[in-house]
Amino acid sequence: MKRAALVVTIVFALLAFGCGFAGTTVALDVSRPAVSGSSATVQFVVGDGDSSTEIATKLEKAGLIRNAMIFRLFARYKHLDSGLRKGTYNLSPGMTMDQIIATLLSAPINEQIVALVPPGQRVTQYPKFFSQLPKFDANNFAKIAQTGKLLDSAQTPLWTKYWFVQKPSSQVRYALEGYLFPDTYSFDKTADETQVVETMLENFGAHLCPGPDSNPNAYIDTLADCKSHAAKVGNTDIFSGLEKAYGTKNDVSALHTALTLAALTSREIAHLSDAPGVTNVYYTRYMAILGKTNNTGATWSLGSDPSAQYALDNKTPPKDGHWWKELPAAGANVATTDPYNTDVVTNPPTALPPGPIAAPVWAEIAAAANPSISQYFYFVSNCSGKILYATTLEQNNANNPAHCP
Repeated sequence: MKRAALVVTIVFALLAFGCGFAGTTVALDVSRPAVSGSSATVQFVVGDGDSSTEIATKLEKAGLIRNAMIFRLFARYKHLDSGLRKGTYNLSPGMTMDQIIATLLSAPINEQIVALVPPGQRVTQYPKFFSQLPKFDANNFAKIAQTGKLLDSAQTPLWTKYWFVQKPSSQVRYALEGYLFPDTYSFDKTADETQVVETMLENFGAHLCPGPDSNPNAYIDTLADCKSHAAKVGNTDIFSGLEKAYGTKNDVSALHTALTLAALTSREIAHLSDAPGVTNVYYTRYMAILGKTNNTGATWSLGSDPSAQYALDNKTPPKDGHWWKELPAAGANVATTDPYNTDVVTNPPTALPPGPIAAPVWAEIAAAANPSISQYFYFVSNCSGKILYATTLEQNNANNPAHCP
């Protein structure tokens, strides 16, 4: 797409060479939005039988493009007439001509299917959220999520296509666990499992390094570009926070660790405002286990019951689709050989699971990307969902409600 726009721009520039300054200005209209940086959204209606000539005139009148004539020529090059479908489209004056045409060649919003993926879900729960997509295959989705590889002839590993996805170790249950960002999505009716996976991964990347509203994915292609436009977490950027927190310049590895902690937090909290506090407890335990801070809480594992639930469901996947079953006993007594169970105390002690157990939202990721050592080593949720913190196990036991209605 970018190459095509560049070719057309060069052609117009060459033509404009003999036409003076005015011609050059017109040529630049191909790559310039009508209003640079605009985040405004306009619902643009394509009527039955509208041609690219009529579309160009309507776009110019709506303030979405600078020059209808240039748009008509570019639209002809991009075969817009053969791909136009009547319906309503969300356009912005902050979009380039190329982006507007790409949008007009996609499905109109009134023909799209909305899928809401809530946070804190494991990838085995995702297929139900896309069940309305006629081309979505749940079994194929599961294969991609588990292996991290597309089902094309090359079996393309997604960690080679998206730098921020870590190549899974042999212990990882699902390669894409935690990376498929929870959000509300709109898909064309023709979208299949590959498009779903790639759209969710690109959304995650756009959170790491947000592009302009007209092109949110502008900086996700390389680590260098992403680091140059990194999201802010606290008083720093996400990559500086990750490198400091986890003592490594390997940003992909540090991000994987942060996602793992964020996923544990996601399963523990009812309110996003509790994300920093709970994450800091997990981080403090982790640092104590590694011997990087004083273990004043006398803890020898992360002690995450959700990780034990994940391990238990790995051992006996539910046939009724109800994941996250209640633990029948203490987490240290179930699925004891599963590396995801951080309630199990081993020698050396269990630290992190091999990877995330669920998909966290951005507030939880941001907390795990810029954590701090806490005075607390324990927390528990009371019956109303409030998090109570403690420095010792005895205090935590006192905070723990006997039962909730």
